Amino acid sequence: MKKIDRELLNQLRKNAHNRLKREYRKSDLRVVKNRKNKKQKSVNKNVSEYSVCFLVAKSMNRSCVVAPSDMSFYPETMEVLIEFIIKLRSIASKSKILIDFSNCNYISAAAATYFFSELEQLKATYGSGVVQVFKSSLSYEVNRAFVDFGLMELIHGSPKPDMNRLMPIISGNDKDSEASKVLADFVVLQARSKGIIGNDEQSIAQAQHISFRAIDEAMLNVKYHAYEGESQKKWWVTSAILADKLFIALCDRGVGMPETLPKSGFWENAIGLLPINDDGHMIHAAMAYTRSSSRKSRVRSSSGRIGRGLGTRDMQNLVLNRNSGYLTIVSRKGYYRLDGETGKEISSAIKYSIGGTIIQWSIPLNEGDQ
Repeated sequence: MKKIDRELLNQLRKNAHNRLKREYRKSDLRVVKNRKNKKQKSVNKNVSEYSVCFLVAKSMNRSCVVAPSDMSFYPETMEVLIEFIIKLRSIASKSKILIDFSNCNYISAAAATYFFSELEQLKATYGSGVVQVFKSSLSYEVNRAFVDFGLMELIHGSPKPDMNRLMPIISGNDKDSEASKVLADFVVLQARSKGIIGNDEQSIAQAQHISFRAIDEAMLNVKYHAYEGESQKKWWVTSAILADKLFIALCDRGVGMPETLPKSGFWENAIGLLPINDDGHMIHAAMAYTRSSSRKSRVRSSSGRIGRGLGTRDMQNLVLNRNSGYLTIVSRKGYYRLDGETGKEISSAIKYSIGGTIIQWSIPLNEGDQ
């Protein structure tokens, strides 16, 4: 990225609004002008905030794309996040990109993992320089998260993450066996340094057990249900400890759970548990079936292959047995969330497919299985 001194940035800020007006008709931004009136006020308010990035991007022959204010997979924010990823994918096929994060004030572990997976795919398809971040637009907290998750190293080559706060996002395939160990070691190290667990063998063993169970179950889902007929079954994973809770997020970019569910041996029994009208209901039904079934989760698929039932009890028991935390799954066009404290389940359809699956846990580390 070209270096721009502070004096030039100040000059750009001073003249940006007028310059942007002159360029408005020639740019893709004119589409924004034709949106509904209720959105126009918000757009006008943000023009001066991203106009510097727009002008810098123009000087670099790049397209400026504005990141959402909240990058997370909460029901009220995830569709905006998915729209942002879809927009990156669309523009990258025509132009290099400079992302403006001046409006962004939060990025979750799950969103960071999803964003990382998309950047890796764009990099593999269009080259390493296809996406850059306008660094001056990053707030302190978002910049810190980018460094810690390894996003900054992926995009710009440096700095390297140090694993002091978050586990850098790592990727692999279903044949890799090191991810569980890396994650477990990170969890134990961070939990001990924060005083969440003691140095006794029982506390350490419990933290390791939680980590291994979560990551192994998620990777088994990738192995059996994410990539049909593909030899490289890739996943991305990260972890963080905030307060006394462990967050684990795993992403794959396969076909999605709703695509493979009808081919599972247990599906005929699962569909009778509740009405199914969308992808979210499909995930919900699979979770309900494997939780209520007394038989083992190994089932025979429609092709005759022995595999594992989707939504195994272990994935849910990590939160249910502690009466706390939550499990969130977003797959294709479906959203599912299980509250460990109340046992309440929420499922719904989302507007756009995420092009894969996100699984995230929030697990209390200072409580054992009930």
